[in-house]
Amino acid sequence: MSNIVDLMLKDHLRLLSLLTRLERTNEKDVNLKYNKFETFKWEVEKHFFLEEKTIFSKFSTKKEGVKIYNLYIELVKQHEKILNLLDEIKKQIMQGFEPDIIRIRDLLINHQKFEEKLIYPKLDEELDENEKIKILNRIEGIIQI
Repeated sequence: MSNIVDLMLKDHLRLLSLLTRLERTNEKDVNLKYNKFETFKWEVEKHFFLEEKTIFSKFSTKKEGVKIYNLYIELVKQHEKILNLLDEIKKQIMQGFEPDIIRIRDLLINHQKFEEKLIYPKLDEELDENEKIKILNRIEGIIQI
């Protein structure tokens, strides 16, 4: 059976691959670029939903500890920042401008590093085997890796 960290790392790579495909789209084909963007945004939203509502929901209250709670709050803030930038990019594409892919790529990579260094290791420490299996089943039900 896969583990949570491996599945989420694979999903990070998948999201970056979708972003690269968007970046390589001919800038003159606004409809194609918009469709690829919508696919990318939807996949990012599903990934964030998975993290916030399934994987890290246990850490969303202070009862699990202030340090873990603060990491969760930072995770959610980063998600909001990325989603806000995606809204800006959507407007850029709809207006026929070249989207700021470098900025979103940088944000995503920094966010992934944050998760991989600080958040994901906490999963192994804090979750028991039953919780891990429950989360794995939810991951596999939401994303295709």
